[in-house]
Amino acid sequence: MSKPILFIDGYCVLCNGLVTWLSKRVKAPSFTIASLQNEEAVASVPHTIPSDNSTLVWWDGKDTVLVKSNAVLAVSQHLKGAYPALGKIASAIPRTVRDTLYMWVSRNRYRWFGKKDACGLPNTMMRSLEWQPNSGK
Repeated sequence: MSKPILFIDGYCVLCNGLVTWLSKRVKAPSFTIASLQNEEAVASVPHTIPSDNSTLVWWDGKDTVLVKSNAVLAVSQHLKGAYPALGKIASAIPRTVRDTLYMWVSRNRYRWFGKKDACGLPNTMMRSLEWQPNSGK
C-alpha cells in the first residue's frame, strides 16, 4: 500500500503553516504532504482529484480521495493527543455545515494570511512528515 498523501495549496501561507503545525503533532510519519501545484505528485494518484487549489485533498494511498472538511477529519486521525477524538466529534456535524465553514476560510485565506510567490514545500516530489523542523534531518 502507498502511504497516504495530503495535498495542500503550496502557495497558501495558511497551508504552509499547517505543514509546520502538523510536523510537531503527527503520531508517526504516517503520511506525506504534496502541493496541488506539483503535477508529478498529483499524477501519482490513480484517482481524479480536484484541480482547483481551494481545498485540502486527502488520498489514503488506496481508493479513497477526501476533500474539504472530510480531508481535515482524516488528517486528525493521524495526530497525537486529543485531535483524533476531536475529529470523531466533529464528524457528527453535518458535512454541509463543516464544508460551508471550510469554504469560508478557504475563500478568505489569501486575504487573511497572504500568498507566497513560490511553493513553500521542498522541491522534492513530496514532503514526508518524518522531517522535524529542529531535528536536523
